[in-house]
Amino acid sequence: MKRLSVALIVVASLLAVGATTAAAKPITLTEHEKHVTETFVDTLPCIGGTAQITVVANAVFHVTAAGIDDKGTPDQSDDELIPPYHIHGSETGTFVADPTDPAVQTYTGHFVNRFSENSNRPSINGSFTFVVIGRGEDGSRLTFHETAHFTMNAHGDITVDFDKTRCG
Repeated sequence: MKRLSVALIVVASLLAVGATTAAAKPITLTEHEKHVTETFVDTLPCIGGTAQITVVANAVFHVTAAGIDDKGTPDQSDDELIPPYHIHGSETGTFVADPTDPAVQTYTGHFVNRFSENSNRPSINGSFTFVVIGRGEDGSRLTFHETAHFTMNAHGDITVDFDKTRCG
């Protein structure tokens, strides 16, 4: 989720620059991250409680957004609130989840997080999937899967079309 925040900041920065005229070329950015280590406290999915989670991940983010023509003129009329863009990315890696409750065992495993978001004027839609597969110290298996999709209209009204989680 932290990667999603970073990607959305990139999009916001690109969109702050402005939208394109019909002749302007889109702005395209691809960012690769390798062996990034992060440690944070979060809920342990399917198990409950909190854990200090350390991840080592590789990620790629790709953004295509409207640009500005050579004269600095955007292709966005006053009634268009959201310029067009597309962003997608994926993050894969390993994790160690050390529960804050000493009665709960430590889990290790891997995860995949993929997301995509589009603006086609005047709406935005996005989807993501998050999968965690791990093993406890006693050999028990932890699996978690979440898939969600949302839409937002030009007035900023957000509708979650679905958000499904599954433990296995």
